[in-house]
Amino acid sequence: MTSLNEMVAGSRVSIVTFGNISGVADSGWFGDGIAEAVAADLSPAADVVIDRRDATAPVLDTADAASRGRDANARWVIHGGYQQQGSQIRITARLIDTESGAVVRA
Repeated sequence: MTSLNEMVAGSRVSIVTFGNISGVADSGWFGDGIAEAVAADLSPAADVVIDRRDATAPVLDTADAASRGRDANARWVIHGGYQQQGSQIRITARLIDTESGAVVRA
């Protein structure tokens, strides 16, 4: 299987701030931190932009995320959410092809 860095190499990638699906208001900063961590891992391979959005906004659906990626002139968009349960954090993420709107990795 092709690695994520190989897939996005030389392309523009928009990373949407991850949404808080746990409802825990004081964990809103996690979404920015997750996006920054993903960007740091991808930045040597791709042109990465972070699409910052309100941490209390709902997690985007695939079509909305693809549209935001196209607006940023990105070939790929990464978006997702996180859920805090006690001391545990669950993160979900999707890589979307902005041309087709398809989820390529989840």
